[in-house]
Amino acid sequence: MTCAARLRASLLTGTALKGNYCHALQAPNRGLFFVAAYTRGNGGAYKYIFVTAGIHRSRCKHTNRILKWRRYTKMDKKLNLLMFSGEYDKAMAGLILANAARDIEVEVTMFFAFWGLFLVRDPEKMTLEDKTVYEKLMDVFTPKGPQQLPLSHMNFSGLGRMMLEEMMEDNNAPKLIHFLKGARKKNIKFYACKLSVEIMGFKPEELLPEVEIMDASAYLKDALESDMQLFI
Repeated sequence: MTCAARLRASLLTGTALKGNYCHALQAPNRGLFFVAAYTRGNGGAYKYIFVTAGIHRSRCKHTNRILKWRRYTKMDKKLNLLMFSGEYDKAMAGLILANAARDIEVEVTMFFAFWGLFLVRDPEKMTLEDKTVYEKLMDVFTPKGPQQLPLSHMNFSGLGRMMLEEMMEDNNAPKLIHFLKGARKKNIKFYACKLSVEIMGFKPEELLPEVEIMDASAYLKDALESDMQLFI
């Protein structure tokens, strides 16, 4: 019996297969595809998991049994965030949403423009070489990375941010840098506005390695294809 046949038989009878399988099935009369993945559970037993675009019922012509397909866990959705603000709390809000979206397998794109570029600035790769006087001043008087971003309110020359971070520690909550590391590990797409990078005097090598340079036209194409766009 083929893998597909064994899988269909297992779906009809409710029995488990003697191995790990992953196979795609097409729902009758709907044109929808369903993926059944078999994994080993506790005690060595195998169980199957449905992945589909919604709830679908079909009737087996041999047993007249109603089969109910479970709602899928993977979402075929896309989120686009334009990070314009260079403030700690706003950057954190954007990264919290980005990480949460990836946790439910939503594709996420983050586009950093102007002050938002400070969030993806690598402090260890900053340089003043081959920069104009204005560009050097911009480097000196702006945050050197995400951990130096000010609060949008009650910053008090950095004291407010320190107080907020201590409150996070008291509540065992992750800090901004942890959400940024999580976004990098989850393969969230980072793009930097080409014009913003040039105006602010940044060099591409001064940004995090995951950051790619993108112009406004390319960003708009990506944003228009997304299911949700947020400006932060």
